Amino acid sequence: MRFTTKMALDTLIVFIPPMYLTQALRMIQALILTGHFSIIGAEYRNTFFHPSNQSYLKSLGRQAPSIGPSYWLFSSGTGIFRRPNDDIDRYQRMSELFPIDGETGGQPIREALRTDGINARGNYISFLSIGPFSEVEPGETITVYMAYSAALKPEEFQGIPGKRFDTEESRRPLMRTLSSLYKVFYGEDANGNGVLDFEEDANGNGVLDRYLFPTPP
Repeated sequence: MRFTTKMALDTLIVFIPPMYLTQALRMIQALILTGHFSIIGAEYRNTFFHPSNQSYLKSLGRQAPSIGPSYWLFSSGTGIFRRPNDDIDRYQRMSELFPIDGETGGQPIREALRTDGINARGNYISFLSIGPFSEVEPGETITVYMAYSAALKPEEFQGIPGKRFDTEESRRPLMRTLSSLYKVFYGEDANGNGVLDFEEDANGNGVLDRYLFPTPP
């Protein structure tokens, strides 16, 4: 099992082959206090698909995808937190935007996701989806890029008391890590369009190189 990783004292970025995702998350959970799983794009018919690449995709007559989460309770969810029962149900979930900025039971959904685990009221399962793609022919491949990034919370949020805090300040190191994640993934692709444009070929090999980690001083 091989992952592409880079670790500093307070940062971890892991580019995960999909077949090893579960094992990777189990190992990483023992190392971190806060983290984020991301879909960072997809290759479809030799084109890079990501919401941020909308202008270039539109110029090709193609639709930019959406990337979004969905959540449900592990065993007893109802309403928007009801567990999907089969593949058709899961596909329906992926084809609809989850109302993450809405409310349920008089409580903001974001607040429920943030606090229910702390209060032992919820064990949420989540997944991310990307799409739609116009069509997929038999035997055709869509390559989806995924990563798990993590960062230590600031010192004032360490320890058991700090676990319950999920604020802009406590997430600040994680947001810096996410920014670094995209820089590493894009590599030579300065404008993020998935094409090796003029003056982007830093090493002169004629290939768009991704996963370029900064050289330590």
